[in-house]
Amino acid sequence: MKFQQNILLCLREGATASDIIAGLLQACYVRKALLKNMSFWDQACDNNSGSSRQVILEEWFRVAQRTNPSSRLVG
Repeated sequence: MKFQQNILLCLREGATASDIIAGLLQACYVRKALLKNMSFWDQACDNNSGSSRQVILEEWFRVAQRTNPSSRLVG
């Protein structure tokens, strides 16, 4: 299956240009991190057990935490 390469960005009311740029930058870093470890995500999503869900959740928060400081370089 071929995945579409899109980025979804949710903006809050009153977001400034630097907020939007920081959000896009973080989304790019998250996407890059997910694609770099695609085999992990494929295997974890194929395994529909409770422990697999916990591993996915933990890894997702690690990715979000690692990419967040990178987006703060803007602004």
